[in-house]
This record gives sequence, C-alpha cells and structure tokens, in this order.
Amino acid sequence: MLNKNPSLRPSALEILKIPYIDEQLQHLMCRHSEMSPEDKNLNCQKEAAQIIDAMQKQTHLQTLRALSEVQKMTPRERMRLRKLQAADEEASKLKKLVEEKYEENNRRMQELRYRNFQQLTVDVLHESDRRTSENLPESQPIPCPDLGVLEASVEDTTADFGDHGIPEDPLMAEEYYADTFDSCSEESEEEEEETAFSGLEEEVKDEGPQPDYRASQQGSDIEALVRCLENVLGSPSLEEGIPGALSLSVWKQPSLPLQ
Repeated sequence: MLNKNPSLRPSALEILKIPYIDEQLQHLMCRHSEMSPEDKNLNCQKEAAQIIDAMQKQTHLQTLRALSEVQKMTPRERMRLRKLQAADEEASKLKKLVEEKYEENNRRMQELRYRNFQQLTVDVLHESDRRTSENLPESQPIPCPDLGVLEASVEDTTADFGDHGIPEDPLMAEEYYADTFDSCSEESEEEEEETAFSGLEEEVKDEGPQPDYRASQQGSDIEALVRCLENVLGSPSLEEGIPGALSLSVWKQPSLPLQ
C-alpha cells in the first residue's frame, strides 16, 4: 500500500476484499442498523461538533500564523499593514453604502415611473372622455303630444265619418258612389276648360299687334282669290264697275288680324 509505484499498489476493490476490512464493514453495518433514530441524531451532533472544533482550531492556527508573521515584521511594515487593513475596511463600508444607495434610488425611480404612468393614463382617459362628450350631439327633449288635443281630433274625425258615412244599402251605396264620381268628373272638366281658356288668353296677350307684312300678305291672297273667281264665272273684273279710288280703298285696305 505504501509503494511509490502505482501499478504495484493495491486497488480499492482489493483492499475491501481483505478479511479484516470486510469484518469491520460488516460490524459497522450491523451497528448502524441497530441504532435508533435518537442515537443517530446524537451521533450526527457529535460529528458536527467535531467538525466545528476542527474548523476553529484551523482558524486559530491561521490567526496564530498571521500574528507570528506580524511579529516578525518591522515597525514600519506593521504600520503599513495597519493602514492597508484600515483602507480595506473603509472601502468595504463605502461599497456597502453605495450598494444600499443604488438600490434605494432604483426603488424610488420605479415608484416615480409607476406614479407618472398612472397619472398619464388617467389624463388620457379624461381627455378621451371629454372629446367624446364634445363630439356627441346634445340631447334634445322630445315634445310630448297633448292627449287632450289628440282625443279631440279623433272625435272630430269620427264625427265627420258619421255625418258623411257610406250607406249600408247596396243600391244607395251605388248612387252615392255615382254622385261622388260625377261631381269629381264635372269639377275636373271645369278645371280643364278654365286652364285651356286661360292659356289661350295668355297666348293672345303675348302675341299683341301683328306686323304690317301680314296685312299685305292677306290683301294679296284676297286679290288672287278674286281673280280665280272671275276666271271661273267669266264675269268682268269688279274694278271696272267700281271707281278706282273705291276699289283700291276696298281691296287694298289692310285687314284686321284674326283672333
């Protein structure tokens, strides 16, 4: 086991197969199985106390080593070591204080952001509500109809229907319908005649006095008609038996416009 050459040293499996070690393992297993939970707890506490004592001894040894090293130093080195230790302690304190301030500032910033966000959301909601209220048309009151007036109008209409009602007898109903239709047709014919006469009067008024060329045209037409009659009847011209002035005054006289 203590050989320097690893190939010549026995392995863990070979060591466990040694009879003495195997017996000790079996004895420990039996002892551990026979122990109660309270014994197990006591055993654990004892082992923990042993570990703590060992750690304290180790720290004590470290402090003793540091003290021995300090005692070996010169006074100047000791002063320098004390200054370094004081600087390290002050730096650790400042670091801790800075971390606390940083955390506090972050917490305040988060609170301010949350408050500002809430205020902005509230302002936006109020603004949107105000705009919607401005855009909405004002509600106009609906006039309530007067029930008394409505009842009176209904009674009047029923009374009119009762006065001018349709007779129940079929013959009388036919006469009633014939009279109403005749009266309606006569009234419509009278209205049409009145509109036609009024239209003619307006046309005559609009026309007014005709120009002179229409009167001369009518005179020429009459002379042509007279010549045609003379030719047909073979009679002499009417101008021979009638003086010239009279014939001219008769035939050349402009005729009045026909209405």
